[in-house]
Amino acid sequence: SVYAVFLVLTDSIVFLFILTVALISLHNNKFFKGGILLGLLVFKPHLAIPFIIAYIGRFGKEVFKGAFISGFLCALISFLIIGVDGFQKGLDLLKLIQENPSIYGVNTSSMGNLTGLFHRHFNVNFGLALFFISIILVIILNTRFKENLAIDSLNIVLVLLFSLHSHGHDYVILFLPIVFLLKKKKKRY
Repeated sequence: SVYAVFLVLTDSIVFLFILTVALISLHNNKFFKGGILLGLLVFKPHLAIPFIIAYIGRFGKEVFKGAFISGFLCALISFLIIGVDGFQKGLDLLKLIQENPSIYGVNTSSMGNLTGLFHRHFNVNFGLALFFISIILVIILNTRFKENLAIDSLNIVLVLLFSLHSHGHDYVILFLPIVFLLKKKKKRY
């Protein structure tokens, strides 16, 4: 139903919006504000962490300060809402999901990234290893190249391609590289 599609897309659309505003802030030299916005992305940590690390590598300690403050406050508020017992149950659930992903609705084989590819064709789960590879790649990329929309586009593609967990609704953030490409193409004419 339309309602179910909307619910699935909601957090991805929010992620896209916050990432967009964060990138605008960073490209306007508002590094602390950009960091605060990046820290708000921690509701999808498998996508947020590589972005935060990438932009700390490129823009420095102001991004770190902002991301740390907002990420810490989000984690603290979440912890205060669910309490110690809820936190422990969440960790237990993550362990159960890791051991039996299909029982809990995590269909690794349907992921449109390298994690899904390896699971589909070789029945192995390299998700965590690929996640760390994405972090290494974005660190290298963002410490060598500075403010460039092409690098931002590559960050997005790498994070999704190597993500620990991603499904179709997460690919909405590919909208940004398309916009960056159109912006670059418009400048040529």
